[in-house]
Amino acid sequence: MVAQPKRPRSRAREAACALLYRTAMRAKIIAVVALTASLLAFAAGCGAVGPLAEKCQAACRKQLGCEGSIAGDCTDQCVAVNMRWRTEFSDEYFKCYLKGFSSACASDDSVCIDTAMSMLTSRPDDQTFTNTCYQTASSCMYKDFMGDRCNISRAYAQQYLDRARGCLSKPCDQINACLSDAFGG
Repeated sequence: MVAQPKRPRSRAREAACALLYRTAMRAKIIAVVALTASLLAFAAGCGAVGPLAEKCQAACRKQLGCEGSIAGDCTDQCVAVNMRWRTEFSDEYFKCYLKGFSSACASDDSVCIDTAMSMLTSRPDDQTFTNTCYQTASSCMYKDFMGDRCNISRAYAQQYLDRARGCLSKPCDQINACLSDAFGG
């Protein structure tokens, strides 16, 4: 083989090479971002993170102090339920519940739910849900469905209220389980 002399690069070729280099760099950046997103998603599966998780961790510590033991996944359970709540309800609840570390967790929880509920404005859908829910409980003769979840809808984000509304058209013996699934517990 005979060595061929190097040809000088043309402007078009230099522009094409520069474009190819920039494209390769963008692809590398996108790959790094995608990898980072994947790692964050994987890490989220390893336990809750963020401000809500911090509030839940504090609530779990309080519960541990009251009860002496808690479920190993207390924080994850707390986050899963609280993600269904309206933000303004969740904020008021935690502000109340975490204010003091009393040894009366159950009564603190009840008082703080009532306090947070009293701070919420009722949406038109809440009253409709409540009325339909109590009518359904009445038509079920309060046997299989007691209606104990009829007045809590305003604590939940709209998508969960919509899900719960669908439960009221189910047979009486299926409503409680459906509402428990819709409202998270």
